[in-house]
Amino acid sequence: MTPVLVVLTQAEGDGDSTEVVTLEIHGPDGSLQKADLPVPEATRSGTNAGFFFHRIGIAGPDGRYVLVVGSVSLPVEIRTSTQ
Repeated sequence: MTPVLVVLTQAEGDGDSTEVVTLEIHGPDGSLQKADLPVPEATRSGTNAGFFFHRIGIAGPDGRYVLVVGSVSLPVEIRTSTQ
């Protein structure tokens, strides 16, 4: 299974130059992974709300992770064992 992160967006007006948003993944062991996710041009134009999605990979031990995009954080529990 490959996790997919969906990011809701709203351009700051025509010609918004934001080309990437930074995803931070805080691991249960204190580790920090960062990724710059490309924002599609269609999402950067106009003033209507939009969205984009990106597959993400989380490398690390089982436990609680926190995904942070901008001012939004999302806690995620990762369990790879089947027991």
